Amino acid sequence: MASGFKSVNNSPVKIPKALSIAIAQALTEKMESIFKEIEDPRIERNRVHLLTDILIRHSRTRSKSFRRSNTW
Repeated sequence: MASGFKSVNNSPVKIPKALSIAIAQALTEKMESIFKEIEDPRIERNRVHLLTDILIRHSRTRSKSFRRSNTW
């Protein structure tokens, strides 16, 4: 019987914390450089947070929740 999308090996890969932080910082810098090119469509007087900060935070939140979910 097919197992669908279930992973055969459920044990997470252990990454040293310092390396994990370095990877996260590099990813954030890359995302920021990409997101800076997007024009902010909001009215300037209503801007409380930078658009790049909103996009980075949202993409991180979505990727974490996606990784945690085992089913649709």
